[in-house]
Amino acid sequence: MKKLLLVSLCLLVLSMTQVFAQNRTVTGTVTAKDDGLPIPGVTVKVKGTTIGTQTNAAGKYVLSVPANATLVFSFIGYTTTEKSTTGSTINVVLETSARSLGEVVITGALGIKRQAKEQGAAATTVSAKSLTEAHPTNFTNGLTAKVPGLVVSTLNNGVNPNTRFTLRGSRHIIGNNYALVVLNGTPISPNEVNTINPDDIESVNILNGAGAAALYGSDASNGALIITTKKGSPSGAPQVTYTNNFLLEKISYFPKFQTKFGGYGGEGAPFQDPITGFITATAPFENQSYGPAYDGHMQQLGIPLEDGTTQSYPYMTPKTDPRRAFFNTGHSEENNLSYSSGDANNSFNLTANHLFKTGVLPDDKYKRSSVRVSATKTYNKFKAEFTASYVQDYTNTVGNGGYDGATLDGGRSLYSTIFNTPSWVPLTKFSDPTKPFADVNTYFNSYGVNPYWIIKN
Repeated sequence: MKKLLLVSLCLLVLSMTQVFAQNRTVTGTVTAKDDGLPIPGVTVKVKGTTIGTQTNAAGKYVLSVPANATLVFSFIGYTTTEKSTTGSTINVVLETSARSLGEVVITGALGIKRQAKEQGAAATTVSAKSLTEAHPTNFTNGLTAKVPGLVVSTLNNGVNPNTRFTLRGSRHIIGNNYALVVLNGTPISPNEVNTINPDDIESVNILNGAGAAALYGSDASNGALIITTKKGSPSGAPQVTYTNNFLLEKISYFPKFQTKFGGYGGEGAPFQDPITGFITATAPFENQSYGPAYDGHMQQLGIPLEDGTTQSYPYMTPKTDPRRAFFNTGHSEENNLSYSSGDANNSFNLTANHLFKTGVLPDDKYKRSSVRVSATKTYNKFKAEFTASYVQDYTNTVGNGGYDGATLDGGRSLYSTIFNTPSWVPLTKFSDPTKPFADVNTYFNSYGVNPYWIIKN
């Protein structure tokens, strides 16, 4: 009897040893197919059992599994994948799921979120990828033609244009039709959005209906643009990103001018120089573009100086229209450097941006430098968020203030003088308004001011 019990115990021990010998440890890393980055929090489970674990912040996992088991990898937003345990190391790449959950939109301050279907009014979300796919240098250009019903109007062109956002059309004859702009829960002026670095924006949610007024009051009765900036990378791996954008800008079209006639007709009346007494069929101080056909002779331009000095230029069609030559080829260069890190519960983001832009008008310049830092930290059931930014911009551009007859209107005076300049007049030779024949008193045109003087002053 004792021998029988001893043999049975030995067989039982051998059977248990064989069972434990069949279990082995499997390790690996789970990454995303889109960007190749590790995914934290992925559920790794032995199919048909309750044995399982999750990937850590670096996307790695360790699991003891039976022989010939099948592992199931699942994560929200990704397609569930199954792998056989054919080795001790099993790395998995998850693909983004084509099916999406109910869209969540940020509707108000402090990150108030609602399901899109729960909204009482239309809500549209513009992602960071869609906003920056054309590499715009400002927020306005990135948002143009992205949202139904949103009209982005440029109030004035230039190196730093002012813009207006209109949702649901203009409904007031003399009232305010502007949409409210909210940055990270704080309402800001629509003109301030162009100081935001587009690469810093995570998403833009547009609330088209008047229901936005429930969150922000009557200022949002025309709708609201809710801008949320990036908080950091939840991948667990630090990321350093550098981008450089360079753009050129030229005048797209120009008025059609004739280039065969350029006399100062003076309505055909003879002109007698008050100093020399010389009588001509043209008045040298006129700004008309009609008269005798070009013949190449030297033609006096403007009235003489006090010492009797005069200036003359060939009366002929120029190789390059000086009115077009007045405008430059503008350019803009933007450099953006960012550092981000974090995990599923914490994040950190630091971004530095610098933009330098010149316009098509001489001396038009715009510079913008910005630094932004944001972070989130989770303490058990509490979550803290921090965002701070510093922006410094400088604009040098021609504005109202040029002298035009008895009025002050820089823009009208500038373009009026350029377009009323005959094609034979070498406009670019007067680029230094401190020299004779270029200053405000001796410029040839008695009905306008040297456009270079307008720009300088």
